[in-house]
Amino acid sequence: PPAFTSRFGEIVWAQGGVGFGWWPACIYDPRLTQGGARQLARKNVGIKHLIYFFECHDAPFAVMGNSKLCPWEEGLLGKFQECS
Repeated sequence: PPAFTSRFGEIVWAQGGVGFGWWPACIYDPRLTQGGARQLARKNVGIKHLIYFFECHDAPFAVMGNSKLCPWEEGLLGKFQECS
């Protein structure tokens, strides 16, 4: 869906799981992946975005809904509470 594909390549802040704060990430185009990341994205097409976390080598990909994403500029201003 265009609401998802139009955001491919967007740099955002993504809220990690329990014990993790907001982390720099990129909304990733699943067509550019393979293996587990591609399967994860396929299961969530049109529901959640495939996210690539920068400098997260153990588990760089996750899927997240809009409520867990914050535009880069808003995050730099510390406005995370307005994103969730």
